[in-house]
Amino acid sequence: MIVYISGPYTAPTYEMIKANISDARYCAIRIMKLGHAVICPHTMTAFWDKYSKLTHEDFIKMDLQLVAVCDAVFMIPGWQESDGSVKEYNEAHRLEKRIFYNLYEIPRGEE
Repeated sequence: MIVYISGPYTAPTYEMIKANISDARYCAIRIMKLGHAVICPHTMTAFWDKYSKLTHEDFIKMDLQLVAVCDAVFMIPGWQESDGSVKEYNEAHRLEKRIFYNLYEIPRGEE
């Protein structure tokens, strides 16, 4: 199963952004250890917003395209506070993707 990691990225401070990336990385690693592939935009594009002319909308557009190719979405706790994560959740729901809210809900992948 390919699992998209959704959770807050944007934050008021650099340290808070780093913490959000760390949370996403932790979840992605745990899900990979269960035998699944992951797409983790937090780590794929970390700090691109600071070094490119890409807008928040550019990232959301990409994220929604990635949600479309995944089998499931994992919602990191606190996702409800993130406009981007809410959009990802709505897209996953619209596409009838499996949505997980807790790492313990995710089954082991095929060996």
